[in-house]
Amino acid sequence: MFDAGKAGLSATGKSAVQALAAYMDATKGAKLRVDGYGDKQVPGARRSAAVRAALIAAGVPKARASDGGGKGAGTKGQAAVVTVTL
Repeated sequence: MFDAGKAGLSATGKSAVQALAAYMDATKGAKLRVDGYGDKQVPGARRSAAVRAALIAAGVPKARASDGGGKGAGTKGQAAVVTVTL
């Protein structure tokens, strides 16, 4: 979802955010929490904030999208986790 060593979303990440925003629009009672995982260059909290901001920009109401902040060191396959609750 992110370019290496950056908090900004990659093209793939932006596409995933758009798909998730469409799901949230179709699932009116759902809420989500974004948890970010970091590395030496980028703290996880910056990544979670970037995903939440992109979701809000895509139309998800602020009240339905919370930022869980940084959760520690990430891996190549885990830089952010979005948990959706109904």
